[in-house]
Amino acid sequence: LIFKKVLHQLAQQGFSIKNNAIVFDTKGGSSHAAKEIGKIIRNRKFNTFVAPNAECGSACIYAIIGGVVRNIYGEVSVHRTSYNDTVPLEKLKKFIDWNDAGIYKHIYEMGIHSKLAIEILNTPHWTSRRISKVELDNWSINGTNRVYEEFRSRLIASELNSSVDDIQEILHRLIFDCDSQVREFSIPQWDCIRIKYYWVKRK
Repeated sequence: LIFKKVLHQLAQQGFSIKNNAIVFDTKGGSSHAAKEIGKIIRNRKFNTFVAPNAECGSACIYAIIGGVVRNIYGEVSVHRTSYNDTVPLEKLKKFIDWNDAGIYKHIYEMGIHSKLAIEILNTPHWTSRRISKVELDNWSINGTNRVYEEFRSRLIASELNSSVDDIQEILHRLIFDCDSQVREFSIPQWDCIRIKYYWVKRK
């Protein structure tokens, strides 16, 4: 996989990834490759980012949901997979069922609401379904992986000698306060939260 090779080359050459984030601006591509990229992103604990003027279309969705922190400001659109005539007719149903099950499995493993899978499979490949800002939030596409959120909350609480309850109590307000800086890609979301929480505790 090219993505994996590029990450390896960057590490060998001593480069770091800004804001620990993989940035997307694409109309799509191979759904299989996108799922593999999403798994690599999750395993490496990378963030994913779509800028306000960028797009994440078609198969791109499978990659961006791999981020442990997902900041999506641009346009996201989805549709179901198309099948060319290389798939024999007698195997078409089995192939479609296998692919659909893989979509549900990937979305579930990434901690995203199953409504996303339903909308993907309900949208013919010759059109697209735009995912609204409300849906991005409600379906957890835009947000933080639950396990990672718990981990970071406890880490910050321990570092600043605070309780986890204190961290979680003001977490959502700090996410809102950090939005402009995160949108401008100037700082990772959880670094901003940590800094702002530090100043809240000092007051």
